Amino acid sequence: TLLDRIADAINLAELDEDPNVSDALDQQIETTAREQAQSMRDEGEAPEGIDLDALVRDAHRELTGLGPLGPLLEDEEVLELHCARYDQLFALRHDRLNLEPIAFTSELALKRVIGRLAAESGEPWAGETVVERRLARGVSLVAVAPPAAAGHVLTIRKRTRVESTLDELARAGALSKQMGAFLEACVVGRANVLVCGTAPTQIVAALASVVRPGARVCVVQDAEELHVPHAQVIGLSGVGSPESDDEVTRAAARLRADALVIAQLSGAVAAASIDAMANGHDGVIAGAQAPTLRQGLSRIVAQLVLQRPGVGLDAMRDVVGEVFDIALEVVTLSDGRLRVTRVAELGGSDAKGVVARDVFSFTADATGSDGSFSATGVVPRLAGELATRGAKLDANLFKRGSR
Repeated sequence: TLLDRIADAINLAELDEDPNVSDALDQQIETTAREQAQSMRDEGEAPEGIDLDALVRDAHRELTGLGPLGPLLEDEEVLELHCARYDQLFALRHDRLNLEPIAFTSELALKRVIGRLAAESGEPWAGETVVERRLARGVSLVAVAPPAAAGHVLTIRKRTRVESTLDELARAGALSKQMGAFLEACVVGRANVLVCGTAPTQIVAALASVVRPGARVCVVQDAEELHVPHAQVIGLSGVGSPESDDEVTRAAARLRADALVIAQLSGAVAAASIDAMANGHDGVIAGAQAPTLRQGLSRIVAQLVLQRPGVGLDAMRDVVGEVFDIALEVVTLSDGRLRVTRVAELGGSDAKGVVARDVFSFTADATGSDGSFSATGVVPRLAGELATRGAKLDANLFKRGSR
């Protein structure tokens, strides 16, 4: 092959020593690739129908760049890339996963590209078995290396744009108008809101859309691009290390934006966010991945205990129960639709965990996919505070059975 001829003609050891290819070696590889491609044509190894320029370009791209990933990362229609093995590359376009016609030529080539991508993130690959990095434009990378896998495995996910409003969610049946009115008042009144679910981002985006025109919205760890057309959105992300995540989250809190959105409340980001709220920061909208609200709260508490050695489980439950005013439970139905099944007021903790009193709930019918939203009759303590913060609320919202 052309790559074999290039490897025989010049020393490529530098490629395995440094992910950054020097200009001199880059030029040498390109020149050698063209010479060897022409030799292959002259010697009959490359049929007349083969485009030599394309052959040279692909070889040069694999040896010095990102190989077949390069053009796919630039393709706006491609949302995800998956390499379960070096010679199979799948791309996700329009919700369909397709096998690409070009993949890597060797295990070594895929390994080199993983190293280059890690270096681009600002945190070079130090030889760890599992590699997780955040790249430019919100792209996330997860790779697994031997011996954890038979060969190198790579998954790349691009940041997708998410835009939603509470009115749109109400029309789609994700929540009731009464729930939407209460949640709007919570955001206007700068309450701290937690959204737990398997796909919380769309609900988080809808809550963020409530801010006034021209407001500043600071988003931390936005794996998906939160779009609020009428606001100034400031996106901040760490490079993936706990130190960086902690620093970025604390910086976001110091910016004192009109709304602080924590797209993924976990690890060091969660710890720094809780610290900020415990010190009086309000207007926080946070998303957490979890099947249920109860599990989400338990996971957050467990992660915080790990992040803050010396603080006991009971004490951390109290903190979480006090810093968040309202929490939502969001489920994804079998047909992909979202539904807010609980809107609860948090308040301290008991022996079972963080105390959550449902203000609104969803009761499913026999099919499980439909049902009704209703108020539980609980009037949240927050209601009085919201009125003093300029958020108007109709007291009838909380009457038991109102929808």
